[in-house]
Amino acid sequence: MGMDKPIEKKKWPPKRIITYSIIGIFVLVVGYQIIFKTGTSSLNVKAERTTISKVEQGPFQEYIPVIGIVRPQYSEYLSAVEGGRVERLYVEAGAMVKKGDKILKLSNTNLLMSLLNNEAMINRASNDLRATRL
Repeated sequence: MGMDKPIEKKKWPPKRIITYSIIGIFVLVVGYQIIFKTGTSSLNVKAERTTISKVEQGPFQEYIPVIGIVRPQYSEYLSAVEGGRVERLYVEAGAMVKKGDKILKLSNTNLLMSLLNNEAMINRASNDLRATRL
């Protein structure tokens, strides 16, 4: 007889027990979620926050007593290339407007003066040209 002894393999080694335990816990958690949490949600409300009233026929009025902040879906900002002054407001802040509505009237005295000076220079140059042709 030799010195070798046959080594018995354990039927349930610790690595196999841990693996099967983790898989079993995962299956139990998923099964619980599927059976008891079928996608429905619930809301628990305290009894003192509920109101019971007599049913009456009348216009439907929806009122939710909530304090909050209303923000626009998107905002547009206007930037002027030239400076100016607001002469008149056609709509107030927060009013609903449509495409093409006038919002305000701007004036720029520096631009107006520059335009008038340029027109005067053009007229002077035109008169000088006429005078040289005669």
